[in-house]
Amino acid sequence: MATESRVEHRVKPALSPAGITLIYVIAASAWIFWSDLVLEYLVTDTVRLTHLQTSKGWFFVLATALLLLLLIKRHDAEMQRSEDIVRKSEAMQRELAETRRLLLDELDHRVKNNLAGLFALISLYARSYEKVPDFARAIQTRIMAMKNVHEMIAAANWHSVDLEHMVRNLARLLSPDDAHAFPLHVEGPTIQLSSDQAGPLAMIVQELLTNSQKYGALSSAEGRVTILWRIADGGAGKNRLHVDWKETGGPIAWSASKPPPRGMGLELIEGFTQFELGGTCRYAFGPQGFHCELNWPLAPVTARKTAA
Repeated sequence: MATESRVEHRVKPALSPAGITLIYVIAASAWIFWSDLVLEYLVTDTVRLTHLQTSKGWFFVLATALLLLLLIKRHDAEMQRSEDIVRKSEAMQRELAETRRLLLDELDHRVKNNLAGLFALISLYARSYEKVPDFARAIQTRIMAMKNVHEMIAAANWHSVDLEHMVRNLARLLSPDDAHAFPLHVEGPTIQLSSDQAGPLAMIVQELLTNSQKYGALSSAEGRVTILWRIADGGAGKNRLHVDWKETGGPIAWSASKPPPRGMGLELIEGFTQFELGGTCRYAFGPQGFHCELNWPLAPVTARKTAA
C-alpha cells in the first residue's frame, strides 16, 4: 500500500483572539461613555437612572463573561486542532520510518542473496574451467543474467513480478534483434511471483533460453519454444506451480540414448529449482527436442508499504 503525502490546509481565522478582545474593549469603552451621557440626558429621575445604570453594568458583566467563554472555547478548539495535526504528523513519521526500515531490510536481503549467488557461481565455474578467458566469459554471462533479474525485480518495487512479463522481457534481452526474433509461445494464467521466487526462476529461464540459443530450438530458424504453466493444488491449502518447457523443430543433437555431457547449465537449473524454489526439475532429450518440467510450491505475495 503506497504511503500518500497529505497536506493539512488550515484556514486562518479573520480575527485573532487578541483582535477580538481589542475590538471588544474599544466597543465597551464607547458603550460605557456614550450610554452614560444618553441616560443622563434622557432620564431625569435619579432613582430610575440608578436602576438603568445598574442594569447596564450587569449587561456589561454578562457580555464580558460571554466573550471570555467564546474565547476559551475558541482557544480549546485551536489547541485540539494543533494536537490532531501533531498526532497525524507523528503517525506519518512513524509510518515513513517503518517503510524506510522495510526497504533497508529488503535491500540488505537482496544484496546478501546476490553476493551469495555470485560466490556460488565463482566457486562452481572455478572447478569447471581451466583457462581464465573461458572462465571470464562464462561468469560474465551469468552476472549479466543476475543484473537483468535485479532490474526487473527493482522495477516492481521489490514486490511481485508478473510471470509472463518476466519471461517475455528475458527473451527480449537475449534476443539478437528484437522481442519478436524468438519463436516463443507463452501460455498460462496470470501469476504474480514473489520477489524471492522471481529471482531464481528468472535465472532458470535465462539459462534455458541461453542453452536453447546455443544448442537447441532457438539455434535454428525452424525451431520453436513453448512455455506452459498451470497452478495445481499442493495440499494443505498450498498451491504448486508447474512449468513445462518444450522445444521443437531444432537440431536433434542429443537423445535419450545419447544424452549430452552434464554441463553447468543443467546443474544451475537443478540447483535453483531444488535449493532456491524448493521444488523439482525433470528434463529429457526426446525425438522432438529438449523438454524440461519444473514444479515448486508457489509462495504467496504479500503487500508491502513503499514510500511515495
